[in-house]
Formats: sequence, C-alpha cells, structure tokens
Amino acid sequence: NAGLIDVLMFSVNPCYDLQPGGEDLEELWAPKNYAAPLLNMDPERQALYETCQRLGVGITVMKAFGGGDLLSDSLSPAGKALTVFQCLQYALDRPGVGCVMSGARSLEDLKRSLAFEDASEEERDYAAALAALPKISWKGHCMYCGHCAPCPQGVSVADVTKFLNLSLAQGSVPETVREHYAPCPMGRGSASGAGPVKRAVPSPCPSGRTWRRRRSSSEGEGSMRTILILDGQGGGVGSQLVKLLKPRLSGGCRLLCVGTNVAATAAMLKAGAAQGATGENAVVYNAARADLILGPIGVVLANGILGEVSPAMASAVSGSGAVKILIPSSSCGVYVAGVEECRLEEYLRRAAELAVRELGL
Repeated sequence: NAGLIDVLMFSVNPCYDLQPGGEDLEELWAPKNYAAPLLNMDPERQALYETCQRLGVGITVMKAFGGGDLLSDSLSPAGKALTVFQCLQYALDRPGVGCVMSGARSLEDLKRSLAFEDASEEERDYAAALAALPKISWKGHCMYCGHCAPCPQGVSVADVTKFLNLSLAQGSVPETVREHYAPCPMGRGSASGAGPVKRAVPSPCPSGRTWRRRRSSSEGEGSMRTILILDGQGGGVGSQLVKLLKPRLSGGCRLLCVGTNVAATAAMLKAGAAQGATGENAVVYNAARADLILGPIGVVLANGILGEVSPAMASAVSGSGAVKILIPSSSCGVYVAGVEECRLEEYLRRAAELAVRELGL
C-alpha cells in the first residue's frame, strides 16, 4: 500500500493459501497444520493478492508444486495429488499473478511444465480436483475457475466476483474496478441469485446473498454513486429534476448532467448539478459509468427530442447497465400503454421519488 513494491515473489499453491502468514517457512508444510480439515483461503493471503492486483504489483509465483509434494498422493498435505497443469493454472488464476517460476529436478520435469502451453482446458482444470480433496474444503469461496460459464444472463461470474473481492479489500470501489465493470455485458440485476452457478460448479459456490452484495458493491454502495441527468432543447425537464433531487441526495452521491446542446447543459448546471458536459461523446462516456440515469423518454430513442438524440446516444443510454427513470412525453411520438396521464410536474415528482427509493435514501 506504500507504493514501494513493484514485484512480489511469493509462494502460491492450494495448500499454502490455507495457512496464515508467519515468519517461519517450515510452518507452510508442517504436518500438524494439515491434521484437521481446512476451510478456504486465509483471508490475509486473499487480501494480499487483491491488493497487488489493485495497485498493479506483479506477483511472481514460487513453490507452485509445494516442492513437489502436491504432485504425490503420499506427500501432499491435501491428502491427494494434483497434476502439474492443475497447480500451474491455479497459481496463474490468482489475482495479481503475472508468471510462475516452475521448479524442475530434471529435464523431464522441465518438459512437463513446458507442456502446459499446449494443455487442454480439461487438463488444466483444477476445480473438480480441489473439490475432491479429502482434507480441504473451498465451500463458499470463488476460485475464479470459470466452471460457472456460460451464465444464462451473460454474466462473467469469475470476473465480477474478482471485482467484488477487490472492492471489499479496498473498503470502497476503486476507479479501476468501476472502469472494468462498466462495459461488462450484463444488466445490474442480471445475477440476483446463484442457482445456475450452484448447478454448474463442482463445489458449493457463494450464496445468493453474496451475489446481492456483488451487485450493490459494483454499483457503488458505500462509495460515490453517480446520478446522471440527460436532457435536450432548453433543459427544462433536466433542470427541474436537478432541483428536486439535489436537496435529497447524500454525500455519497454525485449529480452530473449532460445536455444534447449547450443551452440544456447550462440550465441544468444553473439548477445545481455538480458537473456538466455537452454532446454525443459526453452522453456515451457518462452513460456507461452512471449508476442511475434520469431524463425524458426521448433520450433512449434514436433521433428523439426533435433529432437532438443521435443513434449513438440512444444506444449508449438504452444499453447502459444503470437503472433508468424516464419521463413520458407525447412530443416524441411515443405513448406508453397503461401510464396514467399526468401533468409534467407530477411526472417529475414521481421520477424524483423513484430515484430516491432506488438509491435507498
């Protein structure tokens, strides 16, 4: 965390990861430390890996085979042998790891490690092997093995879980995590449960509560959340939304505005928005990073608001993972069946109430 370390050489394998930190290396393979059943990775080790990834500190792995013990049924602390390919893949899948220094006692050992480059996914797969270890349980812990793919909702489960763990280790959502999470091909509510994942992975996976935690963390719970208000023309709708929302937002919310033209942006800034921008690129950029979007319904329609909304703008807004609260408007030529006809002021009031409820304020 001090920024003094660029590269870390560290012993990484499925058995050492279960042991707490200490200064006596002998403890890593002491039989007494594996006598009782072990459950999941040591939390300080996991925090170390995730901190390295967050800060861009590369980890060079040593002892991926535990001095060769993990490759032997009789010597392995886990009570069952793993293969060279499984050990290498496990190490490479840890957050922050850049490479593995593979030990070799002979030319044959070296050739066996080099064969990893041509090994199939089935040969590298370690998830089922770890789930079958008699002395170790990984219940409730994501190993980033990818067995949950493909998710029926298109969620990259391993990546998103890694983003969650990085955020939890930091205590907030780092900007780098938000940047990587924003383009993920999914909606914010896509993975509210873990049922399909539980049926796919070889060992018990994180619960639905963990997925709800993943959702709230990636959306910025406990960190700064971005509310984006969009408008065109003279900015009347957007400026009213700003006035209604600003007094009710907490310090953990940031109110941004983007107008399709300068006049609309100026009106929303005058109403109290913290920051503002104008034009197509501003809409595309900020829609991908917002947690909540409000505006007239025309912002999701190509050529909406009398042509001020370009197809690229409409695509960016409609495709954003943010929750969207839209104001009905017959001027766009779009009617929503079943929506009660109200005065504009009432639509705006209801939109503000929905926004406050969505933000949990």
